[in-house]
Amino acid sequence: MKQEVAGLTKVQGDGVPEVFDSNVSEAADDEELYLVQAWVDGRNLQQYVKRSLSIEESLELALSLSRIVERCHGNNVLHRDIKPENIIIDKKGKLYLVDFGIAWLPPEDRGEGCDTRLGQELGNRFMRLPEMTAGQQRNDPRSDVTFVVAILFYLLTGEYPRTLSFGGNGEAPHKHLWSAFPATTRDDPRMVRIRSLFDVGFQYAPNLRFQSIGDLIERLDEIQTPRENAQADVTEAVGRYQEMMQERETAQRHSILISMREAAVAFEQRTRSLSEAQHLVPVMMAGSPLREGESWVTTVRFKHITGNQEVPSRHVIQMIGVDIVCTSTVDGHHSDYYRGPAADAVRLNEEVLRHSDSFFALVLNTIVRKNTAQRGFMDLFE
Repeated sequence: MKQEVAGLTKVQGDGVPEVFDSNVSEAADDEELYLVQAWVDGRNLQQYVKRSLSIEESLELALSLSRIVERCHGNNVLHRDIKPENIIIDKKGKLYLVDFGIAWLPPEDRGEGCDTRLGQELGNRFMRLPEMTAGQQRNDPRSDVTFVVAILFYLLTGEYPRTLSFGGNGEAPHKHLWSAFPATTRDDPRMVRIRSLFDVGFQYAPNLRFQSIGDLIERLDEIQTPRENAQADVTEAVGRYQEMMQERETAQRHSILISMREAAVAFEQRTRSLSEAQHLVPVMMAGSPLREGESWVTTVRFKHITGNQEVPSRHVIQMIGVDIVCTSTVDGHHSDYYRGPAADAVRLNEEVLRHSDSFFALVLNTIVRKNTAQRGFMDLFE
């Protein structure tokens, strides 16, 4: 009785019957105790669930219970006896959690004689938890969280889960009693995420379950959120993006930048093809052609497969005002080889491809020159 009043008083609020009066704090040892609290006009969950409930109603009731448990845990109160008989649904469909008789409270909030005996097993036939057995500490908030998961199972099936591990293979309740879920529930797309919730919530070891009631609430909220919402967000975002891209100035600039990139890619492909035919290895910058401001830049280091010659080079396609300017540099030799209207993508591509051959010829000549210089140096030692 003292534990009941202490727990109820500490967690007063939505979903817990209001305490009007009690004499437990001042009553003499031989005096009869009393508690006056609000009457909840309704049925307990065992009476309310005549058959399995819909996913929508089950999730709503599980969330309501979770929020009450969240307030309890926020006030350092563990209920420890959450079961259908201790949950009442009033005539308006509101959920209440009752019976705090074996609740755990911090030592400073307990009345004298309120401690549960260490050798006494806690829990109930609704859901037996290993951490509630005799000799355990039994003040783990995760136990209440697991009881709430069990209540969701009960709402969806009308069956008591009873234990976390059935039979020699240790099957969890939602797997062992899978046929207890109605066919319409099993076929619902949301059941994938509900099964995932049970996979976590019905783990035998507490450290593998949901670690707080807040974690469970977050998962329940995710299941309640329709999958279509994410698709709707993408559709809306794509619509706004397409509107932006259809604006005249944006569309024009985008078209020019894309044509510049295509020309830069064509330069790379032509250069790579020529290099492979002449036994050169073109080492190109990662992510090339690389965007730098209003430019597309290709950086290449040519290496002869059998020789020691290397030739660094750089090719740039840049937009300056209303013009496109193309430049290249091979081993320090610079060339501005094209300047033309930004809108002339055809001419840009032609000039880039034409120059790629001249560019590669300069690369080969540089390798020949370096090889000749290297051989001349070696002749000095013969």
